[in-house]
Amino acid sequence: MIYLDFYGDDTQGSVILQPTIWYHMVYIYDYPTRTQFVYINGKLDKSNSNKGSYKGDSEVLTVSYTSANNLLDNGPLGINGAGTNFQFTAFGRIDQGLDLLVDPSYVQVTGLVYLDTKDYPYSVAVWIRPTMITNGTIIHVSSDTNDTSWSMSMLGFTSAGNVGVQDCTTSNAVSITEPVVATGMWTHLTVAYAQSNQLRLWINETVYGTSSTIFTSSTADAPVTVTLADRWYDKNF
Repeated sequence: MIYLDFYGDDTQGSVILQPTIWYHMVYIYDYPTRTQFVYINGKLDKSNSNKGSYKGDSEVLTVSYTSANNLLDNGPLGINGAGTNFQFTAFGRIDQGLDLLVDPSYVQVTGLVYLDTKDYPYSVAVWIRPTMITNGTIIHVSSDTNDTSWSMSMLGFTSAGNVGVQDCTTSNAVSITEPVVATGMWTHLTVAYAQSNQLRLWINETVYGTSSTIFTSSTADAPVTVTLADRWYDKNF
């Protein structure tokens, strides 16, 4: 079972997990309500309220590229990144960040299997501090690194500067268009899909949009590449 541990102030899930099966797990602690949540494959497994605050060394738990000045995956999967014309900066939202300021500039990770699995739940989160908000992609998903076949602009900006989110069915795109975000300020964006909740967008931990239609997410049926891009990369919103 999934387990969220605050050292004796815990939440244990109810779903029995099976070996050799991949699961998408999310742990959430809501400070205002003092509630712990544990999700499996996009569905709430268990929640507990009146829990004490997290008192660890950091308020952010990550599995990411945290080594200084490289894109080596510190997690167990070894999914290293690569990119073009990007720069590391000491002024990220938390510790280091990436500057994508010239055309072209982007960072990619490849060989992601479950993001290409039909109707499989996912969530993607990113901190941004944009210098421009007219057109362009923040997160792009494609079947290869050169974007020559199947592709989708998952998260980006419209021509009016609104945040846009997309997913695909077998025949068309499902989109959400939400507010304009400020330039020069940090904003936290989260995109999530699950069949029970459909496509959703969070801005600074507040749900801003949910797709109005029920749909089945359909992808490339092959391991995909995710590109964190500057504004040149795609303009399909």
